[in-house]
Amino acid sequence: MATTSLEALESQRQQLLKQFVGTNLQDAPVPSAILDLAKVKRNCTRMLESIDALGFGWRAHIKTHK
Repeated sequence: MATTSLEALESQRQQLLKQFVGTNLQDAPVPSAILDLAKVKRNCTRMLESIDALGFGWRAHIKTHK
């Protein structure tokens, strides 16, 4: 299994930021995943609050591999 150094990931991150931050959405390559971080955080908070209000024991998680 190949690993990627944190330095390489940071370099890629900086390149992507330089390329895309401040550009128009219609200029993004297709297909693209465009996330509004504030909305994602707000929706996660609302979901967890709703689950808590119902008294369910639930742990939020995501699957990042197959």
